[in-house]
Amino acid sequence: MLERVFATWFIKDYEQKKRYYVAFGIILLMMLMSTLTAHIFNSTNWIFVYVATHLILNIICYVVSIITYRINKNYYYNNGSIKQDYSLGTRFQISENIKVYKASFLD
Repeated sequence: MLERVFATWFIKDYEQKKRYYVAFGIILLMMLMSTLTAHIFNSTNWIFVYVATHLILNIICYVVSIITYRINKNYYYNNGSIKQDYSLGTRFQISENIKVYKASFLD
């Protein structure tokens, strides 16, 4: 879902402009979280703190996903009613963002 947030943030040129730091940052975050999780479960007694923190982060991510889903729906409907000047690639990216959110958990 984090990649979809970046796709929404950089909607105008997401497909055209390469942003390697997005992929690198997501991979680095995943590796950091995996290492931290392994350390907590194997070496400490902080499992309750980890679970509580993870629950809070999941709630925050869910709320951010709902917000970005609504932003993409607004982009999509504004394109039809106001005739925004969205390129074909931008319209495709908006519809892909909506499809991913629908398939994941929102509808």
